[in-house]
Amino acid sequence: MTKINIKSSFALRGGKIEHINLGEIEATLGVCLKKIETLSATNIVDWKLQEIYPDIEVILNNIYYDFLPNKMETIMNNEDDLIISMITMGGG
Repeated sequence: MTKINIKSSFALRGGKIEHINLGEIEATLGVCLKKIETLSATNIVDWKLQEIYPDIEVILNNIYYDFLPNKMETIMNNEDDLIISMITMGGG
């Protein structure tokens, strides 16, 4: 079973989760993000473009999404660390 450790700056339905199980399949980052979207009220990915929304930051094992060579097709491994945060801008 592939267990991914999650840290996020937004709440998921049912409260905060610290990990997500992706089952026995060889799961990708895209599969993981889609599962997280189903648990939250937050859209993380523009699925038509297969890109992370510009106001969301995704970091996998201390590597920013933009630097992942396989982007959404990156294979997830057991105990990977995934950080998802909303980029906010102050103003007034």
